[in-house]
Amino acid sequence: MLEKLKNEAFFKNSFIVFFGGIIGSFLNYIFHLIIGRMVSIPVYGEIESLTSLLSIISIPIATLGMIITQSNAFDKANNDKEKSRRDFFNITKKLLYCSLFVFLVLLLLTPLVGKFLNIDNPIAIILVWIIIAVSLLSSVSGGILTGWQKFKEISIIGIISTFAKLAGGVILVKIGLALTGSIGGFVIGSVVSYALSLLALKFVFKTKDKGKKEILEKKESVSFKKYIIPFFWGNMSMAILGSADMIIAKHNLSDISAGEYGALSIVSKIIFFATGAITSVLFSMSSCENYGKKIPTNIFKKALYLMFFVSGLAIIFYFIFSEFTLGMLFGSKYSQVAHYLGWFAILASLFSINNLIFQYLLSIRRKMISYYLLGSSLLAVFFMLVYGKNITEILFIMSVAQIVSIISGCFLLKSKKNNNGK
Repeated sequence: MLEKLKNEAFFKNSFIVFFGGIIGSFLNYIFHLIIGRMVSIPVYGEIESLTSLLSIISIPIATLGMIITQSNAFDKANNDKEKSRRDFFNITKKLLYCSLFVFLVLLLLTPLVGKFLNIDNPIAIILVWIIIAVSLLSSVSGGILTGWQKFKEISIIGIISTFAKLAGGVILVKIGLALTGSIGGFVIGSVVSYALSLLALKFVFKTKDKGKKEILEKKESVSFKKYIIPFFWGNMSMAILGSADMIIAKHNLSDISAGEYGALSIVSKIIFFATGAITSVLFSMSSCENYGKKIPTNIFKKALYLMFFVSGLAIIFYFIFSEFTLGMLFGSKYSQVAHYLGWFAILASLFSINNLIFQYLLSIRRKMISYYLLGSSLLAVFFMLVYGKNITEILFIMSVAQIVSIISGCFLLKSKKNNNGK
């Protein structure tokens, strides 16, 4: 049995990414553990609201990364490293100008963002814009590595960059830069991640296989234009479903309650980060199989079973050891809200399953899922703004939105049109 799993490509790749993700998540939560103890509850709420904002504004970056991943999955299927090499330089050149423009636009929005989130530190917000600019460039190298299924390299990059974020952030906070230092750690991590991804692309840079498959490449690249918009809206919707609750908590709740919500949210999202390896491997492998005119149903089933198993164990653990878990990470300052943790674990698990279904449907080019998710995410934001006046109400609204989104995805999965790309 173990030998069979070892030779199974999906489980092998999932284990590599999962192992790297576990180490990365451990370092990430060491970061939150230390920062959470070093700063006050209101400042921690500001940190979590800015990282949630970062997730939502990064939607175009995630969209571009998915498009590049699918394109390079096609290149891998045809063993065309030269096309990947040309794509890297052509896209990166354009993004250098684009990232500068985006940074300047966001810079002008800094006062408005600070007012909405009740944050009086413009430097911390500007650091978020720097992360956006760097991440825009990283989407190219990261997309190529994922498309070529370089999961070992991706895992190593994730571990080293997270350690850099941890070390840099803690040092900056230690010298007195509470909010600025915490976000500064994210800047350091993103720069290190990009630099290492460039080193990992040497297998593409040194290729001599020039001038092949130009007709096939042109035909396929044209088809990607149909998917940019649905990929964008799908990623936007998932970011809202995963992060908007923290932003609205910071807007609607008191500073103390927002900080408590942030602590509960970040602990429960261990589930999402731990299962993220499953989703990452699924998207790359199912995209590659789809180009081979196969419907990768078996890969999806394996991913879904593994997702249920990991999430189920985590939910049970969080319900039983809620106070111990929060205390281990943050001390006793959040003990009064520990009873919420099991329910936050359910929310994080629902989001992880929702994201898995979304990624699979996009990998087989089922575009409609993006618009279903957009509707449920916008309704969730509306109801949270109007009715989300405490932790329980925001948690309930987000859980309902996740369930509605999962039902929508299941409807498309059962559709008899799974292989027509509609």
